[in-house]
Amino acid sequence: GFLPSRLLGIRVDWDNKFCNDLEDSYGQQWTYEQRKIVEFTCHTAFFAS
Repeated sequence: GFLPSRLLGIRVDWDNKFCNDLEDSYGQQWTYEQRKIVEFTCHTAFFAS
């Protein structure tokens, strides 16, 4: 997962299709596809609530 302090300024790397090893706060690497799945899941949860 990403701690709030890690999320500040991460947008450029987050949206980079060629960055498939973005590391979170706990050392897990995220591919572009995995990041977008999480992003769209959060969008759905926000708008459904």
